[in-house]
Amino acid sequence: MIIEEIIQMHASWIAVNPIQGCPNNCRYCFMKRYQASCVVPEVVIEYKKVIPMLLMSKYYLPDTPLCLFPGTDIMATSSNVEYLIELIREIKDSEIHNPIVLVTKCFIPDEVIHTLKKLQDSGREIVVYLSYSGLPAFIEPKIDIEKIRNNFVRLHENSIKTIHYFRPIVPQNSTMETMNDIIAFTKKYAIASVVTGLKVYNDGMNNLDFWKELYEVENAESYECIWPTGALEIIKEVAKKYCYPIFQSNSCALAMALGETDRYGYLNSDVCRNFNNCPDDMRSRCRIENVSSLELITDKVSQALVRLGLEQSEYVIDPICKVVHIRQKKLNNQDICYISRVCRCHIELHGEKENAVYWNSGISNSPQIIL
Repeated sequence: MIIEEIIQMHASWIAVNPIQGCPNNCRYCFMKRYQASCVVPEVVIEYKKVIPMLLMSKYYLPDTPLCLFPGTDIMATSSNVEYLIELIREIKDSEIHNPIVLVTKCFIPDEVIHTLKKLQDSGREIVVYLSYSGLPAFIEPKIDIEKIRNNFVRLHENSIKTIHYFRPIVPQNSTMETMNDIIAFTKKYAIASVVTGLKVYNDGMNNLDFWKELYEVENAESYECIWPTGALEIIKEVAKKYCYPIFQSNSCALAMALGETDRYGYLNSDVCRNFNNCPDDMRSRCRIENVSSLELITDKVSQALVRLGLEQSEYVIDPICKVVHIRQKKLNNQDICYISRVCRCHIELHGEKENAVYWNSGISNSPQIIL
């Protein structure tokens, strides 16, 4: 297994990865790229060292959500769960008040829910993403759908905010019947759903023979994700039918859950205007709160580059469209995500990105494709 950086800046949050590797063997899993799927989870650092390491990260900001353990499924093993509970207790006793995010597709033990409830009662924001794709067992061999559905009910009963991760969308779950059945259930318990197509890495194509048309895509890894034909139209129809918030931009769904507005320059983008089914009041607040002067954006870009230890670059700011065009050779995807959040702007990089552990995203200006 290839050990990733423990603290990473992702497109919607700071990822905190003190345990890496997942015993689940989902065939599409991007962690196969690091030989980190279908393995015993490995503790990389002890839980008492996590917070000091986080606070030392150049990406750390007190208001950025922290996604704990995206490099494993933290509910997959009893040892994972024990570590999670200890880390949550450390956070509760610390001065850290960042929103806390967890992502799982495994059963959540009652003890974890009680621990999260205590953290929430201390004034922290908690959001749990439940990955419920409805895919068959030959694609997700170790996933129990009934246990996932049970998670939605129990988290809702304990007033813990839930976002439904509907991912990945592939031909096997992109029918109207499947999408309608899943959303009809999740809308009763979740704040919103986040939908994504399939993220692909070139060396992992042999795991994706359930969608043979992928083999015809040149450099599939360069895309943010790949969608089956017709899937987006069906999702939009289902969202409209149930008047239910469904997003492609995960950061917008998380902002909604936290009572915030767009932090990454999605306002008035194609995804914002033509897909995201967000509430009218949120869209109105985004228009009001995301107005920045040219001088303010300039200051924030300069400060962000200093914070990241990068040279002051040549950049052009379009304050109307909320886009910063940067000419900088040393930016990677993590840097782009950080600058985007700080400036509340979309970042267009003119030049080659450095290699980075973090995959392509819409925030880093990677395209999508419909197959």
